[in-house]
Amino acid sequence: MRMPTLTLARGYWLATGILLGAGIAGATWGVPAAIAVTAIQLAHFRDMGHRWGSLPVQVRAVYLALLVAGSWPPLAFIHVVQCLGVWMNVVADYCPLARLLSLAPWHRREPLTWTTIRWTLLSPPAPGSIIDRRTHALRCQGAAPDVPRPVTAPERR
Repeated sequence: MRMPTLTLARGYWLATGILLGAGIAGATWGVPAAIAVTAIQLAHFRDMGHRWGSLPVQVRAVYLALLVAGSWPPLAFIHVVQCLGVWMNVVADYCPLARLLSLAPWHRREPLTWTTIRWTLLSPPAPGSIIDRRTHALRCQGAAPDVPRPVTAPERR
């Protein structure tokens, strides 16, 4: 397996992973620094012209919110999950958070089915948008209808 190319976005995630890992290991500055880097990354992506509704911005906003939530001691386990996810992203180019957010109704072009969920979570990493790749793959498999069927109420007699 080849290591993905280091881009600006991957550099941000790499820094976040290192800092969050340091925080989990006991460095008191680790989590606050990871929060700062993620906030800067979010601001930078917004400044680059990404809308709040875009998947890249939503991933960063939710990641930041989870970092803050995990700072409350009863939710500290969230940081461990985030650390695993960020390293999956950096090393294997697989972002669990982006894949989960892509299942939200405003990001889906097909109905939410077990096939959609399975493809989204288990398909290997590849270049391009997970949303576009999923739509294409499911339509090619015949698993995603082009037009959802309307639900009608039964007739009364």
